[in-house]
Amino acid sequence: MVLEYRDDLVDVGEVRLHVAIAGSGPPIVFLHGFPQSWYCWRNVMQALASDYTCIAPDLRGYGASDAPIGRAAYSKDRLAADVAGLLRALGHEKATVVGHDWGGGVAYQFAVDYPELLDRFAIVNMPYLHMPHALGPGQLRRSWYVFFFQLPGLPERAMLRDVTGLLARALRGAAVHRSIFTDSVIEEYARGFREPGRLSAAINYYRAFLREDRRLLRRDFGRVIMQRTSVIWGLNDPVLPASLTDGMHRFFPDVRFRFVPNCGHFVPEEAPGAVVSALRELLEEPNGGCPPVTRWLALDGSPLQAPP
Repeated sequence: MVLEYRDDLVDVGEVRLHVAIAGSGPPIVFLHGFPQSWYCWRNVMQALASDYTCIAPDLRGYGASDAPIGRAAYSKDRLAADVAGLLRALGHEKATVVGHDWGGGVAYQFAVDYPELLDRFAIVNMPYLHMPHALGPGQLRRSWYVFFFQLPGLPERAMLRDVTGLLARALRGAAVHRSIFTDSVIEEYARGFREPGRLSAAINYYRAFLREDRRLLRRDFGRVIMQRTSVIWGLNDPVLPASLTDGMHRFFPDVRFRFVPNCGHFVPEEAPGAVVSALRELLEEPNGGCPPVTRWLALDGSPLQAPP
């Protein structure tokens, strides 16, 4: 079955965002990470569109969204403001927000800056950077590419020599079930990076992180997210291990942890069934704080009795 959706180009304030919208009902906003686009959520959206309005933008700099010049344009507060502008432009007073990878970083900032617009909250394989160990020496070693991306111009020149090959290695290399990243899926992402300025825009997320975003980390240190939260994590992520969730319950009083064995970093594509199962639980159970709850889900979303 192919996802039925409509494309829109929405003026959110500073920029216009390309948005894929499917279904009807309470709104869910899906935020992608690097090096993907709204397309990474297609299978999750297809499963939820019968009951929810699924809204998946290309973040600024990606796909058909505007791509401003300069790293400062990609600070997390400006990216979070895009999400707030999108909700208002579409006429939604509140929404559930789901973020993966850098989309998770944007979602965290949105939760801090716009709590009045946030209903419920889900994060997929992205640590809460206000925890000290999230930026500890071990994690910084695993994230060596963040420092490579700080170099002016060199990452763009290196990647443009073989965008398709580099994305294939990056996506398949971080997956357990590599066959999900077919040549056509790889090409879907590679096509966007061939447009002028798009690769620099995506890399500017990393450049802003070590510069502009430091101000936000100092400003927001220790902030607690009160909305009901689901943390979904592929246990075989080679870059962001599940140990990065340790201590998150101190910042999320109403949180559920859902770990997916035999799954890598790109969980929305490798295990859409597990993401859908965790999101339905998040969305359909009544509100109310509770101690952190940890469960394990198979790739298809069925419960596992214990970690493998």
